Order: sequence, then C-alpha cells, then structure tokens
Amino acid sequence: MDWIPLYQSRSLSHPVCPLYQFDGMLSLLTFEVALTEDRKATRLLTTIRRQDFRIDYGALGGRLDGSSRPAGRRQIHMKTSDFILYTLDQMQNAVTAAVDGLSSQELAWRPGEEANSIGFTLWHQLRCEDAFVQGMIQRKPQVWVSEKWYEKLNLPENPQDVGYGYAAEQVAAFPVPELKDLLEYAEAIRVQTVAYLKAMSTESLDTVTQTPFGELTIGQVFAILLCEITQHIGQIAYLRGLQRGLNK
Repeated sequence: MDWIPLYQSRSLSHPVCPLYQFDGMLSLLTFEVALTEDRKATRLLTTIRRQDFRIDYGALGGRLDGSSRPAGRRQIHMKTSDFILYTLDQMQNAVTAAVDGLSSQELAWRPGEEANSIGFTLWHQLRCEDAFVQGMIQRKPQVWVSEKWYEKLNLPENPQDVGYGYAAEQVAAFPVPELKDLLEYAEAIRVQTVAYLKAMSTESLDTVTQTPFGELTIGQVFAILLCEITQHIGQIAYLRGLQRGLNK
C-alpha cells in the first residue's frame, strides 16, 4: 500500500490520537507538533501504511511566520511490532500503578454480587495474554502450563480457563491469588511476548491462525489483545478508586 497522508496542520495544537483501520489491522498513532531548529512551528505531515508507521517532520511549504527558509527534516520509522511493544510497555506501567500497594482484601473486594474483583480481573487479563500469544499465535503450551503457574497460584491447570463466561457464583468463589504472585506471572508471560515480537517479521502479521473467534490474522489477534488489556486496566483503576478515592 502507498503512503497515505492522514494529518496536516499549521496549528500548535496538543498531540492528537487518531484511530484508523486498514484491512482489519487496527492502528493507533500519536503525533506531535513539528518544530524547526529555532523552535518555529512547521506544518506536520503524518503518514501511515498498513504494516509500518512513518512520521515525517519537516517544512512542507514554509513556516508559520511567513519565512521561506527551508527547515531541517527528521524522520522516525516504527515497525508495527515496535508499536505493539511500546503499547504493552505503557500498559504494564499503568496496571502496575493501578494495583500498587493494594491489600489482599482490596484485591478480593467486589462492589456488588455480580461484579468482578481487581484480583479476578487482573488474573483474567494475564490469562488472556498468555492464551493469545502462546496458544493462538504461536501454537505453543501456555506459560500457565509450561512453567506450572497454576500450581504457584493454587488454581486448576485447565489452559482453556481464562475467566470468560464465569457466573456470579464462580466469581464469588474465586480464590484471588496474592498480588506478588500475580505480578510475577505477568512478568513471566511478558518475557515470552516480548521475545516473540522482537523476533517476528512484519509479514507474519498477515499469517492466518485459528482462534475461538474464528480465523484471524496475527495482527488482528494482537489488536484484540490490546483492546482487552486496555479495558481491564480501566476497570482495575476504577475499582481501586471506588475503594480508596480519587488518585489514592
């Protein structure tokens, strides 16, 4: 696919986050205002293609102050795998902050009889990453089984159980593991996810794999996973706020 211009502006607006989808590949870009060497704002052209991201900073017709002297150009090229890695890293920072210092009681607390706890939600989020990356994408045993995390967390071995479709009674009876153990499981999973993403080729994103949601490309599986993790981080932060108050 040819490069497609998405955004061009002469304003000094704050960074924006447009969301685009090409051929089922969900892509998110955040871009900034371009500046010349002497801090004069220039027009910014941001371009995207299906598998790679390129941000091109430069003078595209002069400066805002009317000067015609050409400004320097700086280009950033990011592979989709790098984008996913960066996004996962930001998500890890967010979830770590959201659970920091929580007690066992706070992890297990539920705001209602049909609501999930922070501990259950975090466990489910981690199980999804393990099942998606190890199982659906790589067709390998999940870390849950290969490193026997089910024993360490004192939960059933069943690799198909990631917390989907639990009834209220099952959630109420769920024995929430200790936070330290959950975070260690998270680290063990992420090591494998990062290793895969660093080794993968851009073309492999188009590889079709069989999933419980039907046939999807690897790129689509990662898009679903990023959405999954994002929504659960928000839920965890909200549940923390209900118990402790705003920013506590």
